[in-house]
Amino acid sequence: MSEAVVVETTVIIENAIKELPDKAAQVIRLSIKDYTNDEIAKKLSISVNTVKDHKKVAYRKLRNLLGFLRQVLL
Repeated sequence: MSEAVVVETTVIIENAIKELPDKAAQVIRLSIKDYTNDEIAKKLSISVNTVKDHKKVAYRKLRNLLGFLRQVLL
């Protein structure tokens, strides 16, 4: 994959994350930085179950976007 495609894909994903509800976006950004669910929960003062719920919502939305990107790139 070319560097331009990687950069474009990164921009698209970051824009998609910006469209998520605030807490879900925070959870995903921390998750990308390898924070555990426990660490995310403590950092955001929410429960681990809430972290998991935010991840479910975010992954569902991001999965739809990535499915579209896959079709475009292949």
